[in-house]
Amino acid sequence: MRLPVLTPIEQKAATTRDAIVTKWDAKTEPTLKQERDGYVLHIQQVPSLMENKRGENTSVHFRVRLFDPKGSEVRIDPDRVISNPPQQIVISRAVYETDEKGEAVLDKDGEPILLQPRVLELNPEAAIWEALWQSVLAVPGVVR
Repeated sequence: MRLPVLTPIEQKAATTRDAIVTKWDAKTEPTLKQERDGYVLHIQQVPSLMENKRGENTSVHFRVRLFDPKGSEVRIDPDRVISNPPQQIVISRAVYETDEKGEAVLDKDGEPILLQPRVLELNPEAAIWEALWQSVLAVPGVVR
């Protein structure tokens, strides 16, 4: 029996879901949670894969809840769908040459001069947590 060949995006979605399911299976509390600046984001249930119109599993669906530093629930839409989920996190940002005013120095082609490239790390679990936090932070008036 031949296994189906996954598209790159399907593979990313499956890898992301699997990273969280591994943590879910090992957890000792009812939810998975992560704290940031006193706020706590909970993943309420095992994430599920979602199909696009072509029947490909390209997204991951999460049910989340958010609590403020006092422990009160912040009203947000609990459904978060991350399409084409990220797999990498930024370890260090790119560094460009700047002049004494702090403005970018350009080369002869008008491009900024790169001193140090951005460094990424493959970490699907950390990347999806960051995507979930960004989806919550993008809601006006939720967390500031």
